[in-house]
Amino acid sequence: MTRARLIAAGSAAVVAGVVAAALPASASEPPPPNGAQEFATGGFEDVACQFGFDARRGPNGEVSGHLNQKCGEGSPRPFYARGPVVCLDVQGNRAGFVWQVQETSDQSFQGLYEHFSVRDNGPPGQGVPDMVVSAPNTPVLPPSCPPITETVPALKGNIVVHDSTP
Repeated sequence: MTRARLIAAGSAAVVAGVVAAALPASASEPPPPNGAQEFATGGFEDVACQFGFDARRGPNGEVSGHLNQKCGEGSPRPFYARGPVVCLDVQGNRAGFVWQVQETSDQSFQGLYEHFSVRDNGPPGQGVPDMVVSAPNTPVLPPSCPPITETVPALKGNIVVHDSTP
């Protein structure tokens, strides 16, 4: 499969709600998609869960995207949640975004907002993993979503952040 097809297939899988597996170390950073001014996209695993997300700000400032989370696969009580991205703030190789839980296996999370922050440290295999962190869920949409200090390494996968500011 060509590199362009691999990147397109990976992006489509994230948007479709499939949590991406780790990309090969030889994968390159994709170019910005047509019309998107800034974005954060990727798939990764931490110690407990798998995540796939795609957060974008279009040329007119509109925010779009989704996050999908799956935890405890194979356990007696697996958990999943998915929903739209409602806020995005990109600063260099870091991005903060807020998403709202719209579909979940645990109804106590329904409608809550979660502030996520990610840091793109380059393609996989470069020695420094991408980093992530999330703030506790809240029933109120935060007034902004700047990146917060990322403290958790992405164990597998790749995060790509594109800032429209030169």
